[in-house]
Amino acid sequence: MYPKRPIALMPVGEQTFYRLATAAMTPCSLKQVTDFPNIRSIGKNAAEADAVLDYFLTTDAVRKIESNDAFLILGRKGSGKTALVRHFTKDENNPFAVALNLRGYPWGLHAALGNEQVSEIERYVASWRYLIAAQAASAVLSVRRDNEIDEEKKLRTFFRQNYGAPSVDVERVFALDRLKIDKAVLNPQIAGNSIGSIEFKSVKPDFGQQIEAVASEVSRLVAAVMKYRGNAWIELHFDELDFGIERFERQRELMIVGLVLAAQTFSGGADPRRQLIRPFVYLRHDLWDSFNFSDRNKISRGAALFLNWNSQSLQQMVDVRLTKLIGLPTHWSDLIDSDRMRGTQQKWDYIVARTLDRPRDVISFINMILESKSSDGLLSNDEVNAARAEYSTYFKEELDDEIKAHWPLWEDAIAALRDIGYVTFTKPQFIAAYDLSKTADNPIQDGEAALKKLFEYSVVTYRRPKGGGGSEWNWRYKNRTATFDSRAESFRVHPGLIEFANLREERRPSK
Repeated sequence: MYPKRPIALMPVGEQTFYRLATAAMTPCSLKQVTDFPNIRSIGKNAAEADAVLDYFLTTDAVRKIESNDAFLILGRKGSGKTALVRHFTKDENNPFAVALNLRGYPWGLHAALGNEQVSEIERYVASWRYLIAAQAASAVLSVRRDNEIDEEKKLRTFFRQNYGAPSVDVERVFALDRLKIDKAVLNPQIAGNSIGSIEFKSVKPDFGQQIEAVASEVSRLVAAVMKYRGNAWIELHFDELDFGIERFERQRELMIVGLVLAAQTFSGGADPRRQLIRPFVYLRHDLWDSFNFSDRNKISRGAALFLNWNSQSLQQMVDVRLTKLIGLPTHWSDLIDSDRMRGTQQKWDYIVARTLDRPRDVISFINMILESKSSDGLLSNDEVNAARAEYSTYFKEELDDEIKAHWPLWEDAIAALRDIGYVTFTKPQFIAAYDLSKTADNPIQDGEAALKKLFEYSVVTYRRPKGGGGSEWNWRYKNRTATFDSRAESFRVHPGLIEFANLREERRPSK
């Protein structure tokens, strides 16, 4: 049994500082200190480049993944998917929790292994099942024991015969001319007939059946070893599936859906605790939402976990980082002066309103404020405002990474918003401006369709009536089930784009 993670066992709702030497901290508050702390950053905005485990914040997502209540983890870029992968695979002494980073994965090589005898959406399920089984076997065989049982010996021999080692890296699983099957070692069968070998370089019509049979046999042997050894389960965390996607194509969609469906086949059924091989797939939710297959909504409602942050949890995340960096229990409120931003908005609310409620945005904005800070006093309104232009450019570039794969010429819509010139606008205003700004080769020629697409990516929102009277802005990033209302007339641009698009608030004449 590999070590449990005690941080994930705390009651729901208790957000807890992770790996903080709280015993060494004194109870003094930063506001008792006259000089601003010597920090110019609260850490990197990307988990893969940051010491994120030094200030990891437990959320309900950690508990749900650990209890195996979901295998598909969805979130916007920067919402914490990679941080979760690093958390669950941080124990170097635990070979049964593996991070499988697909950043350099040979998608083209795998694409040639489609099963043409099944439906289009299931074309890559069998090959992914074999890859999952191979990675689970690699985890099992990474621990060498003197008293190996027959199942271990068979797995070790099979992998040495094909890969030259008892384990295989994820990108090398299909880098063979053929997979050799020695029935004295592994004896998968189809309709009572043994399989001699499986061609990878020249795929035969029965490839899908063959690779599925091998995947099932490898998985059976892995499960037998895990049960005999008394180990709990194997975790395989698939991350970075979207890396390098500049234009989203149907084949990549089919391959990613194939991985999700393959992971689903390993489900433990009614009792998730009985699942011995647990693949977890981390994916941007905009990609998932764009997929079109019959079981998507079923998986979304039953087996998917959506990473959601709010103002409170984001502030707790910042407080954890500040406490770790400064060495004293420190809160965001300890760093700021008492002045409100324009109107009556608190500085924290002002910052969060310019984000998509995700850690990456908040960290980036605060880092930009700290980097340009020149005084020794508490953070002022002017210092927050000084970082707005740089942050707005960052925010637009982040939107580029999400939107351009689906809508390469979306900047035609930005040009329309810039021509309107105001943060708030009407649908007729946008349609008229978009008709003038759109290029001839833009796949979205209709202004209302472009406005709908902007809403789906939370670039804009619309005003809707509230129950009991009044109205509110209906942001998609705050409510992923929100849908576009074609009857809406009043719209608003996300505050994070105000400086980049050179927009201004429309002033009403005083009475």
